[in-house]
Amino acid sequence: MFRTGDKIVHPMHGAGMVDSIVSKKVNGVTRDYYILKLPVGGMVVMIPTATSQDIGVRPVVDAKQADDVIAAIPGIQVDMTPGWNQRYRENMVRLKSGDLLEVARVVKG
Repeated sequence: MFRTGDKIVHPMHGAGMVDSIVSKKVNGVTRDYYILKLPVGGMVVMIPTATSQDIGVRPVVDAKQADDVIAAIPGIQVDMTPGWNQRYRENMVRLKSGDLLEVARVVKG
């Protein structure tokens, strides 16, 4: 679980900081949400705390982890599905996974 002030990455919205954790009632159900403030454009994203890992939310990696992923890119094998729409769907699954090596496969492809 993340805390207020943690820097995290949402797979579809990018990196930001947990501004607060709030309880909100949505569709009759009260849940806890991370309020993620993104630095670009002042966007705010509400992320359900219970399912944040399932959607690929992760902490920001340190410089060594980032260097390791960049160094691994030349050795990553990319399977190219012939149809653009199938490739798009596969790439979205990779991006949403939160796994940096899967994201690197999208970048390399």
